[in-house]
This record gives sequence, structure tokens and C-alpha cells, in this order.
Amino acid sequence: HAVRCWDAEVENARRHAARLNLLLPAILAVLGFGAFNLGWVGNHSSDVESVWVVWIVKVLLLGSLLLFMRALWILLAVRQRRRARPTASHALRLSKDAESDPAGSDQRTARRTAFERTYTAALELRRRNAAEGVRIDRGQQALLVAILHALLAVACYTLCAITPSRSA
Repeated sequence: HAVRCWDAEVENARRHAARLNLLLPAILAVLGFGAFNLGWVGNHSSDVESVWVVWIVKVLLLGSLLLFMRALWILLAVRQRRRARPTASHALRLSKDAESDPAGSDQRTARRTAFERTYTAALELRRRNAAEGVRIDRGQQALLVAILHALLAVACYTLCAITPSRSA
């Protein structure tokens, strides 16, 4: 049972890493693409007659940029600790006595010790996976809100650019 729990948590950790490996390049691609270069809004401001619309679009794009950066921060930030925390697999290590004299303990005690160590490590990995999952979910939420801000800015600009002015 303990080995199955450990294997399941290792698989969960792999899934979290795969999600992170999808999110980070997407965020970096958008930021590197230059989608937040606000010069294009100023160059095409003749398409939109209202100065307020141009400012609303700029504010929405700036908010979107900040939210993209927040998502990147959430996904990449590493908490600094006073002392390094050992990995979850550290709990799998046997005691000094068992390592030096494996034949010294009976089989039942050895099985019990292996079960306890493996299950303890699996529980620690489960706790870490849960924290990692929450962190990735928060990053995804920030990314979604950033995308919605950018789409709202594009929609606002497009609608105001194609809508005929009232003075015509």
C-alpha cells in the first residue's frame, strides 16, 4: 500500500511539472512577443476618435501586462527558508543501525520499518504536491484574468474603431 501511495504521488509531481512546463513558455512567449507595446495604440489612434477609448485600452493592456507578470511571479517564485528542507524521499532513508547491520533486525521489523518510512515519505510528497497544485492553480487564474484583460482591450479598441462616429 505504501509503495502504491508513493508511486501515485510521484506521478502527481510529474503532472504538476508538465503543467508548469506548458504554462511558463506560454507566458514568456506573450511577454516576449511584444503584445504590450503600447506604441501601436498611439499610432492607430486616428482610427478611434475618443481619447478616452485610447486611454481605456492602454489601462486594460497595462493591467493585463501586470497580471501576466504576476502569473510568472507566482509560478517561478521560490520561498527562501532559513534552513534547507530535505526532499520527501529523505524520509525513505533507513536508520544508521539498519544501514550498518541489515541482518541484525528480524524480517517483520524490517517490513514494518520499510512500510512506515515509505508511507511517511508518501504523505510528505502528498503535502508538497498539494501546495504545488495550489500554486499552479493560482498562476493559471492570474493568467486567465490577464488574457481576459487583453481580450477586453482588443474588443474595446476594435468596436470603437469600426463604429461610425455620431458627428458623421
